[in-house]
Amino acid sequence: DKNAFPLCSEPEHKKMEGAYLYYDENRGVFCRSGKKTGDRNTDLGPWGKRNSIHLASAKDTVPSSTFYRMFPSAESSRASNRNKQGLFEDLTMRVAGGFDSTSDVAQMLNKGHDEGGMLEYGYDLALSTEDNVSTNPGFEAILGVNNL
Repeated sequence: DKNAFPLCSEPEHKKMEGAYLYYDENRGVFCRSGKKTGDRNTDLGPWGKRNSIHLASAKDTVPSSTFYRMFPSAESSRASNRNKQGLFEDLTMRVAGGFDSTSDVAQMLNKGHDEGGMLEYGYDLALSTEDNVSTNPGFEAILGVNNL
């Protein structure tokens, strides 16, 4: 259920860091996991900053990854491609595992939280191999996902 994962853009989650998921609102599936730390002090917050980078890449004429090939921006010249799964604007970025790096607990446990990778790997395992469009290093090779 997508509602178990709040939107990254909600005010109470905006400054959090950690793992996120992209949910395809048209197909009703989670299609990509990722992580973001740092950029806390930007207006967009960590996840908003990452989302803006993804959007810029989705607008590129030549996609730099499977994710951007499968979900071009509506503003991209690739928006009408028939082999896409949808448009980037139809994806919502949702909190998979977030934390406030300035909290007392995070400060006590600060053992390189900026790596954040284990959070993403856990959610990578939860994605269906049929819907996962990430080709970044992770469990994709083990799961046989990189055959897109």
